[in-house]
Amino acid sequence: MELTTMGWLFMMAGFIPWRIAQREMTKGKGRRRQRWTTLTVQATFWQVQIERRPQGLTWQFTLPLIIWLKTAIWAALRDLIQG
Repeated sequence: MELTTMGWLFMMAGFIPWRIAQREMTKGKGRRRQRWTTLTVQATFWQVQIERRPQGLTWQFTLPLIIWLKTAIWAALRDLIQG
């Protein structure tokens, strides 16, 4: 197998979900108790979190690779400024 073919296969594998989790949560006491469900789907390059509450549906889509790069760049800039 060629190196470019393996690279494409590894890149495609980063888009395949490797974790799917569903949680039910409650908040409040007595009659004011609210229940909602959170569904999280994670892959190497992306993550989606969906919350279903009585008020409606909330989506959150993040790209962990961009967050990691942003953190690394800020750490490098802080080291350059302090050094």
